[in-house]
Parts: sequence; C-alpha cells; structure tokens
Amino acid sequence: MIDPRTTGATTRFLLPHPIAGLYARVQAVHEPSLRYGYYLRLAEGVFKVLALVNFADAVARGAPDGRVRKWLKSMERPSMGKLLALNLSTIKYLNAHGGPFIAEAAALLDEDWDDLTALIPKQRNYYAHRLLAVSDAEARERLPSLKAPIHRLLNRVQFFQNYLFGVSRRTERAGRRDATAAWRSW
Repeated sequence: MIDPRTTGATTRFLLPHPIAGLYARVQAVHEPSLRYGYYLRLAEGVFKVLALVNFADAVARGAPDGRVRKWLKSMERPSMGKLLALNLSTIKYLNAHGGPFIAEAAALLDEDWDDLTALIPKQRNYYAHRLLAVSDAEARERLPSLKAPIHRLLNRVQFFQNYLFGVSRRTERAGRRDATAAWRSW
C-alpha cells in the first residue's frame, strides 16, 4: 500500500476524483467521530462509482428497457444495498453479453468481495439507523473494524487508474468528417 503521508489523495489511490475527494476528507478530519462517518461515505462512494460505470456500460450494450427502468428506479434513492445490488445485476448482465468494459469489475465478485459487501453495509446501517452520530470514544473503538475493510476495498478498485473517466461536453461538428469536444475528467 502507498504511504498516505507522502502523496495527495488522487495520486495515493489513483482513483477517480469523487472517490479520491472522499478519501481526502477522511484524512483531513482529526475527530474520530467525524472520520467514522467519512469512512462510511467513502465506501458508499466506491460502490456508487462502480454501479454507475457498470450501469452506463450495460445501457450502452443495449440492455432491455425493462431492466434499464428497474436499474434507474434503484438509483432514485440509492442506498448502499441498492448500489451493491445494481452493481451485481449489471455485472451479471455484462458477463452474459461479452463482459464488462472494465474487465476487472467482473473479477471483484469473489469471496473477499462478498465479505466486504456484507461487513461495510452492516456498519453503515448500524450507524445510519441506530446512532446517527458516535462519540469520539465509541468511534475510536469502532474505527479499526471499519478502516481495515475500507482500505481492502480501495486496494481492490485500484484498477480505476487504468481508465479515464469523464464527460464529453460541447461536442460540435467542425466539418463534414471532424468534430470537436471538450472533455471534463471526473
């Protein structure tokens, strides 16, 4: 693992901006109670990016309208569980239709992934539905059991460094055969 004291968040984990930004927030806070909440948001951010990328891939591959509507419905009020279910469903669809654009996404579905996707949402649900806030003392006690799995999760998705994510904007025709576009990276 890269030493977090020596590099910035984006470089440290070589992840797209939304995830790197969340990681930077985790590192920026010193109060254990705030750090605990930010770790949970970081994990949810990883699950959200994976789900959105695989969703976009499945739609681009011509997923049936019924499935697309179901997937879109799951994103209306996305919980961690819905994001994980969306990710699983889209990866299964993509595996049946030539494999995902991000080939490493299919390799995530193993026993370690099952462990991470059971443990992290359990901690998030406990926090969100029972606590809503934790004292610094309780957060110090709970952080080790959350920090290690989230760092495992981040290590599992370092393959994102191999892909350039972003949005094409202001696409314009520049002639009969040429076009211009502005690219905005995540």
